[in-house]
Amino acid sequence: MNKVNHYTDEFKIRIVEEVLSGKITKEECRRQYGIKGKSTVLKWIRKFAGTYTRFPSMNIEQKSEEIDRLREQLRLLKKELEYEQLKSTSYLEMIKIAEEDLKFLLEKVWCQTVQKVKDLYPRVQLEVLCGLFGNSRQALHKKQKSIYKRAVEEHVILDMVSDIRKDMPRIGSRKLAKMLTDNKISIGRDALFDILGRNGLLIRRRRNRIKTTQSHHWLRKYRNLTKGMKPIGPNQLWVSDITYIKTIDEVLYLFLITDAYSKKIVGFCLADTLEASNAVIALKMAFKQKPKVSSI
Repeated sequence: MNKVNHYTDEFKIRIVEEVLSGKITKEECRRQYGIKGKSTVLKWIRKFAGTYTRFPSMNIEQKSEEIDRLREQLRLLKKELEYEQLKSTSYLEMIKIAEEDLKFLLEKVWCQTVQKVKDLYPRVQLEVLCGLFGNSRQALHKKQKSIYKRAVEEHVILDMVSDIRKDMPRIGSRKLAKMLTDNKISIGRDALFDILGRNGLLIRRRRNRIKTTQSHHWLRKYRNLTKGMKPIGPNQLWVSDITYIKTIDEVLYLFLITDAYSKKIVGFCLADTLEASNAVIALKMAFKQKPKVSSI
């Protein structure tokens, strides 16, 4: 250890530069150079801090390169800051549009937002985070209690819905709302729809569609001989179609022959099957009404 009793200004400045540059701490510097007094280095820093420069051992060319590097770093930081500001502005505008056009209420989500941001930045006080949304810490705690109460109510409702659907698996939301109301659970139809939707418990309607057209068959498919044809008078072109009529007991099929020009139904047949003979009956009826048709 080199002990020095008299310290020159040059030595003091060098010690200050080492401490301020982070190469060594004040205590390590005092032990390494045998400097007496715990506050001696601190006094030197106060006295010579103004003479400290970031480039003590650099020549002019090295200093110029370091300055250029710092300028480029500053430019990139400014660019990054501008991007983050743009991103923040975009999110704010998106929230405004959601509030105005989609009737989205910010009050419904600000509490969850504060909690998540607090997890990301634990050192930030709750008062500061709540203030970003124009609310107080007391409002946050009140909102948390309300959310907890709704969660308990939702859990009770889901348990009751599960019990009801054990006996009636296909019961719909409207009947469930009525049954819950009868059990002294006050909940609106729309609120129940939302709860069931979030938990995947909505019942989809069964669609029993009756198909009268089947093109994917093994039979011969004829060309459309009337493609592009525009009739200029009646009985020049007839078109056929099949539709179904639902009755209380069964489903009936209606075979139609229609004049393409006048839109008049010239032949029909109502049957309970899709047999081709029913189409022939409708066609024969059309010929009986117009026996002298030469251009069809």
